[in-house]
Order: sequence, then C-alpha cells, then structure tokens
Amino acid sequence: MPAVKKPTKKLVIKKIAIEENVPAPVPVEVVPVKEDTPTSEPINYNLMRVCDLRYACKAQGIVGYSKKTKKELIEMLTKA
Repeated sequence: MPAVKKPTKKLVIKKIAIEENVPAPVPVEVVPVKEDTPTSEPINYNLMRVCDLRYACKAQGIVGYSKKTKKELIEMLTKA
C-alpha cells in the first residue's frame, strides 16, 4: 500500500502596488501647553478615583498621601 502524503502548506505572496507620486507628509506644528493656565471651572475632586487623587497629590508635591482615604485626599488637595 502506498504511503499517503500530507498536504503541504503553500505560501502566498501578494504583490504590493507602490505609488511613485506620493505627496510628502505635511509637517505639524507642536505647541506646548502651559500647565499653569487656570481652568474656567474648579476641579471636582469628588468625581475622581482614589488613584487619580493620589496622582494629583504627587503632581502638586504633597507628601504623605499614599495611605489616605478618598475623603482625606480631597481635604489635602483643597487645602494645598
């Protein structure tokens, strides 16, 4: 009895069309944002998560925030 050959996988290589008249990318001007710019509305800390409140404390340079509760974090941020 002859041995049965397993089907082999065929690799398909697709041809990619290359366009020669592709326009150059347009340069984008990056404008830095000032962090000290006051916002029109005050920040509502009650809507923020505890991890976001901790990040806000870190950004403002407040120390001793890592084991505080949400209420204590809000008090620390509003006093700063």
